[in-house]
Amino acid sequence: MAPQKKLSVAEAQQWVLNAIAHLEQLPEDPKELTQEFFDETRPVDFKEPKKPRVSKKKSSTSSDISERSEEGYDCMRCDARASKKQKGMRFDFQCSHSKLDGECFCKNHLRQFNSSKGLELGKVTEERPTHWADGKAIAWHDADPELLETLKKKTKKKKEVDPDAPKKQRKCGLCGEVGHTKRTCPKVDKKPESPKVEETVGGLLSEIVDKVVSEETLVPETPVLESPVPETPQPELKVDETIEDDGKGTGLVPFQLEEDDSNTEPLSDDSDDSDEEEDNIPFLYQGIQYEREPSGDQTVFDDEGDTVGKWNGEEITFLSASLKLEHAKKVTAISGIDSTPKSTTSEELLEMAKKDLRKMAKSYGISEDDIDDADDTDDPKVALVKLIKDFK
Repeated sequence: MAPQKKLSVAEAQQWVLNAIAHLEQLPEDPKELTQEFFDETRPVDFKEPKKPRVSKKKSSTSSDISERSEEGYDCMRCDARASKKQKGMRFDFQCSHSKLDGECFCKNHLRQFNSSKGLELGKVTEERPTHWADGKAIAWHDADPELLETLKKKTKKKKEVDPDAPKKQRKCGLCGEVGHTKRTCPKVDKKPESPKVEETVGGLLSEIVDKVVSEETLVPETPVLESPVPETPQPELKVDETIEDDGKGTGLVPFQLEEDDSNTEPLSDDSDDSDEEEDNIPFLYQGIQYEREPSGDQTVFDDEGDTVGKWNGEEITFLSASLKLEHAKKVTAISGIDSTPKSTTSEELLEMAKKDLRKMAKSYGISEDDIDDADDTDDPKVALVKLIKDFK
């Protein structure tokens, strides 16, 4: 049977060990390793061994620091001198970081070198300093033993606490006495407990009722006296007796206009006759009312004010044949005699304008529909002339 899951290294090693042990127990070496052999030797309920716990903290022993302090100069690393304190003594060694391109320091020590303080311990290629910048001596591990002892004494030690010494009692922050705190101080005025809402409302109501009752019993009822409103005296109007009356009893002096003796020209409706135009002269021509100009071309107008022709002294010269036919129709309507000129031919009618032909046809009593049908043809003037001739 093929395995169904991935094998770990530890499980594979255990499988190989099981197979070797199984082969050693066989009386003869098998000619072929079958699948059944592998299934029998496979570890059952195998548990992975726990990995040993490795501490993440670096074990910095005195031997490591001392070994680093005894290392020689490495031209590939930073030239700055570094140090580390252990057991009251300081060990110096070369910085372990690589140099920057074209520089003799790493990034951090190059920034310190360019600052105002500079490198506190200088370079490893230079002489080691003996004092800090503030003047205190540096306790190097290989310095004079007497100097090291002196420096150790100067270092501050933690005060040893005596377990048998009595504990310091706490004092109150308000009164300064021992035995209580600020919260439990007896000298602090405690705030009175606020009464319940029901008790407060009930007490207020009872006080109001008692006050109203006492006012009703103590204060007698006094009648309200209406104070009379003082009358404001009105000023009397004095009439000047020296003013003459106009006879109407008003006591006012009539207003009089001052007469102007200056000569004023009276308004006249007379106007310059030369500027006014002469009115048209009404007259009758063959019983029809017309008007004509008094001078000039003596243009003739009909009763609607439209120009129809000119007056030659004896008769009207009409502007068009349609106007002449209109006049004849009016004369016929008055006298009952057909005065339509019989000499009107088709050629004369064709010389007339289309609008005049429409007016002529309309004067004969031809319907609007027939006139519009004739006007919609390809040659409306011919159709209108034919319509007029047929009507006659």
